[in-house]
Amino acid sequence: MRFAYDLVVIGFGKGGKTLAAAAAKLGKKVALVEASKEMYGGTCINIGCIPSKALLHLATHKKGASGYKEAIEAKNKMVAFLRQKNYETLLDAKVQVIDGTASFKDSHTLMLYHNDSCQEISADYIVINTGSLPITPQVPIHSDKVYDSTSLMQLSTLPAHLVVVGGGYIGLEFASMFNLFGRTPSKNTTKVSVLVRGATLLPKEDPAFRESIYESLSQKGVKILCGADLKTIEGDCIHYTQSDQEKTLEADAILLAIGRTPNTATLQLERAGIELGAQQEILTNEFLVANAQSEGNIYAIGDVKGGAMLTTYASLDDYRIVYDHLFGAKRRSIHNRNVLPEVLYIETPYSHVGLRAHEIKDKTFDTHSLKTTAIPGARVLEDTTGLLQVLVEEGTERVLGASLHCPLSYEYINLFSLAINQNLSFSTLKEMIYTHPSMMESLNTL
Repeated sequence: MRFAYDLVVIGFGKGGKTLAAAAAKLGKKVALVEASKEMYGGTCINIGCIPSKALLHLATHKKGASGYKEAIEAKNKMVAFLRQKNYETLLDAKVQVIDGTASFKDSHTLMLYHNDSCQEISADYIVINTGSLPITPQVPIHSDKVYDSTSLMQLSTLPAHLVVVGGGYIGLEFASMFNLFGRTPSKNTTKVSVLVRGATLLPKEDPAFRESIYESLSQKGVKILCGADLKTIEGDCIHYTQSDQEKTLEADAILLAIGRTPNTATLQLERAGIELGAQQEILTNEFLVANAQSEGNIYAIGDVKGGAMLTTYASLDDYRIVYDHLFGAKRRSIHNRNVLPEVLYIETPYSHVGLRAHEIKDKTFDTHSLKTTAIPGARVLEDTTGLLQVLVEEGTERVLGASLHCPLSYEYINLFSLAINQNLSFSTLKEMIYTHPSMMESLNTL
């Protein structure tokens, strides 16, 4: 039986759109289904990484209510431009973009709903790339001041007090951003409070970096409340308990940032024989095949398969695995992918790759540390916050992991990713000749 399409991708995210374009350039008949024209290009471009990091950057020189409004307008203009460019890129690649919400009829057939119409399409292969959605805490909420990470970036008025519920990467990034917007030369016009349910901030990080990040945010005016358990939200009041005491905060904006969940609810996956995990993520094999027990014609990439959320670069590597499995040598898999660096985009960014000290149980290693204050390049950038730490295996001198809380760490960390992936010795990095002044030249000392 010949299906209408060789490949259908559900969702316009990084991995899906890249796969769709690449397959079409091979001469395949390809369609990409997207539920909203406002999401052409995917989460990262429209409501995720790009707009949030653009706002963090704009906050360094646009201050107060007027500066914030200008920044939101600039962000919206940039997002509209990128959304259109992504759409045009797929059209140029001869990919058919179809507006609609998809659900499975069977393993080769999709029902597409758009406005009041419904159409049926079929394909040899289907790739699910529907991303993730913010989690709403299971507490009573009766307020029009509650936002998620998407809606908060549409707020045109700078809040006087923002309360962030959740101390993970998304919550801390927004806390830092709004603190920076409100930090004018004369005073802090925006108060920012963060409710962290756990006893410590960022518990998976090594203690030195938990403390460094906590101190840097606190010194800039972000109030971090650990051990804070949200109970209810009523109007502008957030009720929580801390140390068995009932407490209340008043705010004119409340960000819920307790995590994200795979976007699978409306797909009718059971009709295609696709199994879900405990977090409603699509279970896949090492080649990202979703229904490996049947025909194996359905793949899942990006956030929808669970794991680290909001990682566009991981989604891009998912594309590489699926492309190789469909059209290549079938050698790429999740078992031989490169290490995945992580970045916390706050005013002084924190980046990590590889192992943390508390995770190393079976190797003897040396810890190389350096305070950011010792780096001339950091003084040029007027930010000496934080420290750098590299873990090196004794004997082999292999880099096991790196943690960097310093300016430009999101660029710098890629050098350590390369070192880990290519088994470079720490001496190789140390003996390089680096540009001066720069952040990377600190390796000569570190």
